[in-house]
Amino acid sequence: MGLFSKTGKKARDLGKRLDLATVIENRAPVGYICYRHPEENFNTKSILTVNPGEQAVFVNNGKLVQVFRDPGKYQLKTSLYPFLKDLQSIATGGKDAFSCQIYFVRTVISEQIEYGGNVEVRDPGLGTPRKVFFNYGYRLRINDGGRFLTQLFRNGRTGITAAELPSYFEAEILSHAASSLSANIQSSGAEVVGIDRHIADFSRIVQNDLNSFLDSYGLQADNFSFSRLKLDKNKMAEEAERLRLQGMMLNAMGQDAYKTIRGMDVAQSAAENTGGNAGNVLVGINALQAATGAVLGGGANRDGGTNQGGKAAFCPGCGKKAAPGDAFCSGCGRKL
Repeated sequence: MGLFSKTGKKARDLGKRLDLATVIENRAPVGYICYRHPEENFNTKSILTVNPGEQAVFVNNGKLVQVFRDPGKYQLKTSLYPFLKDLQSIATGGKDAFSCQIYFVRTVISEQIEYGGNVEVRDPGLGTPRKVFFNYGYRLRINDGGRFLTQLFRNGRTGITAAELPSYFEAEILSHAASSLSANIQSSGAEVVGIDRHIADFSRIVQNDLNSFLDSYGLQADNFSFSRLKLDKNKMAEEAERLRLQGMMLNAMGQDAYKTIRGMDVAQSAAENTGGNAGNVLVGINALQAATGAVLGGGANRDGGTNQGGKAAFCPGCGKKAAPGDAFCSGCGRKL
């Protein structure tokens, strides 16, 4: 039985609507990136208009049927688009009409989205756990309207606004960004001290990892970048780093040169702690001798023992004066 053989006002109204529904175009309110056309029944005289920056997605009984990705006007004839034959519903009159839902999906880039968090990584150089705090920004683009609808869109909704879109993915994007950042810091072998020097590299790598995940939703993250990579304040780790750098300096300068510089620091500190007057200069000098193995009145050997002239030396450990010929310090017991 054809559509127009039905009786009653409902059938006549449906027939009129089908006759008038000859233009199919996006009627979404401002701010919508995905919107369902209000009509679901169309005749084969319909003209579909797809504007630049959008895609038209045909859905029937919850299944994806066809996606028009390129802008232009399409005359919906079964001879041109055979998929329409499958949409010719018995309820809507057969060959002259088809029934489906048509969604218009905008593929333009969203507003800037910003978020942040932290990850725990193990410093490759020190082996100590550290926290790296980060902030990032990006924009979302819908690349594939069909995949987007299939994976995300909820039945019964008429549309999604640009403001709503990030809420669907905030938690997952944060999780993937954090995991990717942590994994790539570890695999790079880069020291976490000064990690912000690698912001550009990690931004590019994390964006690629993130887009591999978003592709399953028909989405793409554009202009992803970290605005901050900051190391936490960890006194134990900082002290370990200081000692590591001190060791590097010792190896580069040689032990004697390093002890001289270190001795100067000790001497300055000793003089300052005792008031810094002229009477305490000797205290600083004695501390310098203790730290460097130097001897008043003569050259010191590298072990801080007695000099060749037989004069008294000072213990390099505690600074106590040692008598000529002493093999061990009477103050701390260290070998001279």
